[in-house]
Amino acid sequence: YGDRVLDRPLNKVMKLNLLNFQYVLNHPDIHLCIIDQIKIIQPQFNCYNRKLTEDQLNLLQYLCISTETSDVVVQYCKQVFKRDFWTYADLLCVISVKLNEQQLDDVIEFFMDRLVDKDKYTHERCAKSIVKIALKLNERQLNKVFEYLMNAFESEKITTCDECAHALAMISSKLGGKQLDFALQCFIYWLPSYFYNSRYDTTQFLMKLKEEQLGDVFQCFINQLSDEKEDRHNRVNCAELLGKLSIKWNEKQLNDAFNSLKNMFNKDNWKYREALEIVTVKLSGKQFDNAFNYFISRFNCKERDINNDKYADLLKRIAQRFDEKQMNIALNYFMDKLNNKNEHQNTVIKCIQLIKEILNKCNEQQLNKAFNSSMHIFTYKNDEKDMRGGCAELLGTIAVNLNGKHFDNTFKCFTNGLKDSNWTVQKSCAKSLVILSKKWNNKQLDITFQCLIDGFQNKNGYCCYTSRHLLEGIAMKLNETQIDSNRELYAKSIGYLSMKLNKRQLDDVFECLNGLKDENKCIRALCEQSLETMSTKLNNRQLDRIFSAFIHGLKDTNEWVRESCARSLGIIATKASEKQLEEVVNALMSGLKDEDNYVRKSCAKSLGIISTNLTNKQLEGVFNALPYKQEYDYFDSYKK
Repeated sequence: YGDRVLDRPLNKVMKLNLLNFQYVLNHPDIHLCIIDQIKIIQPQFNCYNRKLTEDQLNLLQYLCISTETSDVVVQYCKQVFKRDFWTYADLLCVISVKLNEQQLDDVIEFFMDRLVDKDKYTHERCAKSIVKIALKLNERQLNKVFEYLMNAFESEKITTCDECAHALAMISSKLGGKQLDFALQCFIYWLPSYFYNSRYDTTQFLMKLKEEQLGDVFQCFINQLSDEKEDRHNRVNCAELLGKLSIKWNEKQLNDAFNSLKNMFNKDNWKYREALEIVTVKLSGKQFDNAFNYFISRFNCKERDINNDKYADLLKRIAQRFDEKQMNIALNYFMDKLNNKNEHQNTVIKCIQLIKEILNKCNEQQLNKAFNSSMHIFTYKNDEKDMRGGCAELLGTIAVNLNGKHFDNTFKCFTNGLKDSNWTVQKSCAKSLVILSKKWNNKQLDITFQCLIDGFQNKNGYCCYTSRHLLEGIAMKLNETQIDSNRELYAKSIGYLSMKLNKRQLDDVFECLNGLKDENKCIRALCEQSLETMSTKLNNRQLDRIFSAFIHGLKDTNEWVRESCARSLGIIATKASEKQLEEVVNALMSGLKDEDNYVRKSCAKSLGIISTNLTNKQLEGVFNALPYKQEYDYFDSYKK
């Protein structure tokens, strides 16, 4: 029986073919045979092999093919229920879909009678079984169970436990009407904890309640939430339900819920915040205005990033749920903060970050308003670098959605911003220029390209002599350390543009890289954005420099750089000449000995990618060098 217990092949066959064989199974001779088979199986349940017993019981559900066979199984389960009430209760629930009305009455009666059992587990199992079967009951049967439970609660015939409460909730929610109201009163006076018991999803029951019925439930949640003596988990569950049911609360209830939840916001539990988020966006007009003002007034002025300020972070989370009216309120608040010269700089910076979060929902008028305020802060040389940098990024996000004069002015603003004395502002301008690149015309592409080229040309005695050298001023202001830090930024920015650059422009870029002490780093920054595209435009000498830069990167002290270089070599090596390929293979095989596991994995994967280009001798060398743990990475890449 060992295999039978594990695989249950007969069960599977019967389950798959029962509908097809239904007409055969109802044949009088076969039907009698099945009844006899059930009677033969039953004595085997007395054995002590639990797995065998469970296996045989599983067969019974497939043998319930008629009223008569189902009746035999039901009667047997009732007789031996005490022996293993969990298993037999489950079987009765499973076959309930095959029972007729009278048989269902019999099963329901059986479970209800055992609700008075003094054994806690038998009592709870019967209550759970009633919930499972409730879906199959008609209105008469549902009323029968409902009346039994209500009478049992009132007479204290059974203990008002959570399982029985859940059974009453499910039955009454299906019936509706006065039964729903009776059940509600029962919970409020006898077992209010059922509403916020985390073991059950009470939402189905609560969503069926009418507005006048919800008042008592709402007050129950508010009271429990504010009760310091109440269990912490119960208070959290009350908060969660206030959020889940927010669609059902009226205007006053929403305001009360907001006031209660905001007092819990200092508690270290994300469910309080989530509930507050949900309720806040349901507030209307003046209430939302007050809530918004409350959050902003509690911004932590010591923090600049919205993610480190819980009130700013909350506004960020709910920003995408604003309706049109709420959007106007939010934007007006943010604009007031931006235009207030006396406002704390960190508050302004967070408002700039929050405006970026809602830009996708702004109309053209709102975008223009945000654009003008941001441009004013950026243009009039505010001394706060993070504020100006934030405005630059905001302007880039706005301008890409605007046309004509706004776009042209922003472009000019950013190219000039690349000459700013502060590196943070330069970086923000470069980042925003990349965003605008989607809508550049040829002239703007040429201007930006030349600006970025000039970033590499900062040599002693070098002087910009064309009108397009918009970064002429930066060469006279930066010291050697600043030049080195900016070169990589410029190289990365050019990399973003590489798909638009022609071969001549790429030749100019590589010419500028000659002789730099951080040449390899700049080449990697240049190529990492679009390696495959760029490689098709380069000559062999330029490809040699790229291979050399990434091979050199495999010896970098930073493991992330080494991993990235190994991955990039796998991409570009498919374009390599024989000599270049030999150098790449040797470098990657050396990388298989790297101390970092991720670097070794990247080297193995790249070797797998280029394996089809290798000679037999090279493949033999790779297999000899390949560690056992990296074999999967190698062959997995080879398959791809």
